[in-house]
Amino acid sequence: MDRKKLRRKLYKEFIEDVALEISLDAHWRKKIMRQAYNEKLEITYRNPIEIPKYIRADITIHKLEFVVMRVSSCNEYFDDELEVFKFQSKEFPAIIRYTGNNPKA
Repeated sequence: MDRKKLRRKLYKEFIEDVALEISLDAHWRKKIMRQAYNEKLEITYRNPIEIPKYIRADITIHKLEFVVMRVSSCNEYFDDELEVFKFQSKEFPAIIRYTGNNPKA
């Protein structure tokens, strides 16, 4: 398998865990909620101290980089009262995952 295909496979494999862990992490939730819509925050191996423990090793070992942003709409259905977070691979922007988040939690 060539390097690019392997990298794409890694991003597809880990985006679910990244989206879940970041969405559930109180520190990250506050940071994302404070951002304007579509303002990107980086989740990167370059700053491992910011990454939740459960996903830190995978991100740093494989040198993965994602962005997360709050979006006002997406192609997936979420209840109106939820804030939608969009997670995206920096290297492969077509690899995307959305989560619905209760702003009161």
